[in-house]
Amino acid sequence: MLLFGLLTPHTLTSLLYGTTSLVIVVVSFVLLFKPANHTRGLVTVQFPTLQSREISFPDSFDSFASLAEGATSLLNFGTVIESAAAQATSAVMDALGSAESLLNNSLPNNVTVGTTHVCVGYATHSQCGSLPLNDSTSLLEFPLPISPVALFTSIFEYIPPVQTFLIVATAFLFLSILIGVGFLTVLKSRWVLLLLVASSFLSFLFFLVSTFYAAILYAVSSLVSGIAGVIVERGEVLSLSIVAVVFGLAALLLGLVRIIL
Repeated sequence: MLLFGLLTPHTLTSLLYGTTSLVIVVVSFVLLFKPANHTRGLVTVQFPTLQSREISFPDSFDSFASLAEGATSLLNFGTVIESAAAQATSAVMDALGSAESLLNNSLPNNVTVGTTHVCVGYATHSQCGSLPLNDSTSLLEFPLPISPVALFTSIFEYIPPVQTFLIVATAFLFLSILIGVGFLTVLKSRWVLLLLVASSFLSFLFFLVSTFYAAILYAVSSLVSGIAGVIVERGEVLSLSIVAVVFGLAALLLGLVRIIL
C-alpha cells in the first residue's frame, strides 16, 4: 500500500519517461558505435550471378603446352633443352592459374551500405568509401560499366550518411534527459517542461527521418533488385530506428502528459 501511495501521477510519468529514455539511449549507442552498422547496417546487395561465375582460360592453352613439350622431346635436342621446355611450360601454367585467380578475386560479391560507408565486397577483401561518395568507380577493381554492381554503386553514390541524423537525434535525446533531471531536482518550472517536450520532439523527429531514410533506401534497392536479378538484405539499422521512434514517441507523449498534470 505504501508503494502505491508513493506512485503519484507525476512520479509514474517520470519513471516511465526515464525508462523510455534509457531504452533509446541503448539503441542509440548500438546504432552509432557498433562497427558493423557503419559499413553494412542499412542494406546488403548480393550478386549471385557474379559469385557463380568463374573466369577460366580455355583448354587449348593446356593442349598447346603439352604439344610444345612433346615436340621438344621428339626433336631430341638433349636433356638440357627438354628440361628448359618443361620449366617454361610449368611457368606458363602457373602464370595462367595466377591470372585466373586474380580475375576471379576482382569480381564483386556484394555491395553494402552502412551509416557512414559504402563497401564493395570481394572474395578476399572489401573496398570502402565514406558517404557521400565522390566517385563510386573507385571501389571497383574490374571495369564493369554495365552491370548490377555499377548500377547500385551509382545509386548509393549520392546518398548522405544517416549517421548525421542519428547523432543529432541522440544529442537532443541527451538534452531532454538533462532537462528532465534538472526539472526533477531544481528547475521545477513549466517552461522547463516545455523545453523538455521540445527537445524530445526534435529527438523523435530526427530518429523518424533516419527511419524514413533507411526504409526508402531498402525499398528502392528491393525495387531495383527485381530488375537487376540480385538479392537485397536489410540491415539492423532500420529495425533499431523503428524501436527508437516508437519509444521516442512514448517519451514525447509522457512529456505532454506531464505538462497537463
